[in-house]
Amino acid sequence: MKIGIIGGTGPAGSGLALRLNVAGYDVVIGSRDKARSVEKVKELQSLWPSHNLSIQGGDNADAVKCDLVVVATPWDSTATIVGEFASQLAGKIVVTMANALVKVGKEFQPLFHRVEVSLPTCKPKFL
Repeated sequence: MKIGIIGGTGPAGSGLALRLNVAGYDVVIGSRDKARSVEKVKELQSLWPSHNLSIQGGDNADAVKCDLVVVATPWDSTATIVGEFASQLAGKIVVTMANALVKVGKEFQPLFHRVEVSLPTCKPKFL
């Protein structure tokens, strides 16, 4: 299985990419700027030279081509960025790392419905 990480150059996305790759998954780190993701891959490979990391750098369009897609962007941009790739994400499992909450009375409730509205034909999973 190939896993694409949208916004994979940040701390959460790159950390997840490392762990998934070491666990045996093929990973594509996506970014708005392909050169930035390629640099991030080189940085990760230099951190663990003893591991034969096979992480690929690409833009977010490369990441959404994967079998499973993880969105590792801050919450405020999650719905917008996945909306840009709605047709490519149709029918795929999309995992978001964002955990935006809103206080309703004395409880906090997730705001994931905004992503579901942006991607009505995919299968969002919220961890």
